[in-house]
Amino acid sequence: MAPANPRHTYEVHLDEAVASALGIDSPVETGHIDYYDAGFWVDLPQGRDFYPYRHVLTIRERPWGAGPSVDADESRREPISGPAEPMD
Repeated sequence: MAPANPRHTYEVHLDEAVASALGIDSPVETGHIDYYDAGFWVDLPQGRDFYPYRHVLTIRERPWGAGPSVDADESRREPISGPAEPMD
């Protein structure tokens, strides 16, 4: 399915317990998201899925065709600026 916005794609990182219970691999990749008061609809090749905001850890936008972003857990471990200091 071609994305609705050919310039960007989005990765929706879901809460691990929710993704597991629903049988969904997280992150969910999509080219279009519709935002609503209670959550959002994500366009997928097999249809559309609704995710309440409380089930989402983060949404990442990246240029269309770029490789996947760093895993949400790994990105939290990287230093904000400068090299990481060695730990004793």
